[in-house]
Amino acid sequence: MILLVGAHSFIGRAISTIAPQWQAVSHRDVLADPACLDGASVVVNAAYNKGLVHDGYHEDRDFDLTVARRLAERPDARMVMLSSRAAYGPARPGRPLCEDDPCAPVAPYGIAKLKAEEAARAVLGDRLTVLRLSNIFGNELEDGRRSFLSLAQGALKADNRMVFDMSPCVERDFLPVEKCAEDIVRIANAPKPGIFNLGSGFGTPVGRIAQWLSEGFGGGELLVTDLRDFDNFWLDMSKSREAFDLEPVRSDDIRKACHKAGAALLPSSDSTR
Repeated sequence: MILLVGAHSFIGRAISTIAPQWQAVSHRDVLADPACLDGASVVVNAAYNKGLVHDGYHEDRDFDLTVARRLAERPDARMVMLSSRAAYGPARPGRPLCEDDPCAPVAPYGIAKLKAEEAARAVLGDRLTVLRLSNIFGNELEDGRRSFLSLAQGALKADNRMVFDMSPCVERDFLPVEKCAEDIVRIANAPKPGIFNLGSGFGTPVGRIAQWLSEGFGGGELLVTDLRDFDNFWLDMSKSREAFDLEPVRSDDIRKACHKAGAALLPSSDSTR
């Protein structure tokens, strides 16, 4: 049995749509009764403590470690952990982020996620699969996500304007949440130990993302307050695709997902315009 933890999270909801046959629980269910994990052969943890983003790492905030410790009591159980590309730290110019790159995170969230990876690995060893995710995006705003694209969506909906403090030419790795969920389901069905990237495998200019969101929304402006070249990155997907036979992503997939995300910001009566 595969068990999803974090059923109500952004990525968790997408996984449940694709794999309704999986059992799913919330992080509160696990905290109230850790035994709910015991029947699973694979646990996918899509839940995390938002305190990691701003307050840094502490074992009390490390929900991945909570799950890992429970699974450690069962030598047949495996865990799929959703980490972040922030664990790498800044990318080197002109190079993708690869799984064997040395990690030097600078942001509190990246430092916390790297420590969480290390803590879970110390408990589970080769029964742990770590997925380092790129910028995952979709249509939903209600859960208060603070990702780059979610902030852009919120600003477009509220003010008909997105504000960037970087050059529109900055390129980052974006992945639609539906494709992310599809890949996680495939990986969880046959997990392998180690660290694996999960993204599109290429950079998309953030200005193009803004354009596609606006096209889906039916209008909008982009205000650039600073032309700094900041935080370009994309993930090398060769190891993940070879290990799990993942389908590649195309630029047009990103464009269509952005159109859909922009259209989702419209009132329901205008969503077909």
